[in-house]
Amino acid sequence: TEFYLLGTDGIASDYPIDLKVGEDGKMIIGIVNHEYENVTYLLEVNFNGSLIHKEYIFLIENEKWESPFTFQAIEKGENQKLEFLLYRDQEIEIYRKLNLWISVK
Repeated sequence: TEFYLLGTDGIASDYPIDLKVGEDGKMIIGIVNHEYENVTYLLEVNFNGSLIHKEYIFLIENEKWESPFTFQAIEKGENQKLEFLLYRDQEIEIYRKLNLWISVK
């Protein structure tokens, strides 16, 4: 399984890591199923430990899914953790994990 983040230009750069309070951070989340079977994934996104997004995604073998994602910087602080967790077929353990560290001024 490929699990990745892209900037709004569709390449792996220009992530929204420096924001102002109230500003939206925008990016693209991507998943590609290379499991040789159909898979239902659960995507969870946490910002500073709080769940801000949850979505189930069904992909057939070799299917690619990309979706725009927007979050809002609510409070000031350095190194705020934006965590993307991917679970596979109702498993309890995290299958893939991505992090961005956000600074909000």
